[in-house]
Amino acid sequence: MNKIAKAFMALTVLIFLAFISFMMFLNYVQKEEELQVERDMLKVQDEAHVDNLFTVYQNNISTCSRQAREAERDEAFIKENCIKPVNESIIGQWLQERGYGSLLETAE
Repeated sequence: MNKIAKAFMALTVLIFLAFISFMMFLNYVQKEEELQVERDMLKVQDEAHVDNLFTVYQNNISTCSRQAREAERDEAFIKENCIKPVNESIIGQWLQERGYGSLLETAE
């Protein structure tokens, strides 16, 4: 093989390797974008889950408070028998563990 053929062959291999590397890079970028979309979706789902739990929490407090007021109970009774138990429930504990404790009503 003469020098020109060897140089052409080397250049062809180099271009082929560059093309393969570029394709692998594009695949990597696409996968990273897909992973970021999945992370964003999980974050939105987590926020929706927290929102649903907080809605359940508020409904539990509201229902108990309404029933206590209908039974002509005072605020101390509501705090002790409605707010405190709901705050100590699984939903209340989960909201506190996730950093949403400031949203909970106080039983003090």
